[in-house]
Amino acid sequence: MARVRLEKVQEEIKRTVGSILSTEIYDTKLGFLTVSKVKCSADLRYAKIYISIYDESDESKQEKLLLLKKKKGVVRGLLGNSVRFRHVPELEFYLDDSLDYAEKIDKLIDQVHQEEKDRSHQ
Repeated sequence: MARVRLEKVQEEIKRTVGSILSTEIYDTKLGFLTVSKVKCSADLRYAKIYISIYDESDESKQEKLLLLKKKKGVVRGLLGNSVRFRHVPELEFYLDDSLDYAEKIDKLIDQVHQEEKDRSHQ
């Protein structure tokens, strides 16, 4: 039962923080980002929020993540106003690089297929 509650809380935080970032904290310096995943501690006191930042260099992604981390107090306050939790969790933002990893894997697979085609045509 506790696991189901934890999953529901994580999903609610994901949805709400995503909305907060796109409407109330919108900053052109942050660019286009999404909340990809939220992991809460068992006691719901801490939440790790994973953010995907699109079409940016690694250096630029780190700068935007740093800017977002500076705004975490504001985001936490707005989260507390939006949801009814006994305790609003402490937020920590992390860069989610799973999309970049998937893109690299796709490129490697395409490269292998291309090499196989080249070998079969020789």
